[in-house]
Amino acid sequence: MIRTDVKRLFVDIKDSIADAAKVIQTQPEKIALVVDEENNLLGSVTDALIRTALLAGRAVSDPLSFPEGRANLMVSQNFSQKAISPII
Repeated sequence: MIRTDVKRLFVDIKDSIADAAKVIQTQPEKIALVVDEENNLLGSVTDALIRTALLAGRAVSDPLSFPEGRANLMVSQNFSQKAISPII
């Protein structure tokens, strides 16, 4: 069972980067926990990860996405290695 106070940090994997930013800005922990539809933890997002993703060309309206087995925000596969190197 998940404690109710932790759920306030949850954002769904289908939510946007902007949704994660809202959680980060409104909660004292300054982190968003990305979960799937069954509340399985997929990763976390911080304001630094969001800034880096935006600098790499992601838009705030883009959905959150995570590479398999990694717990950080990823960019689209359409970006060049140079554009995403600050993130990975």
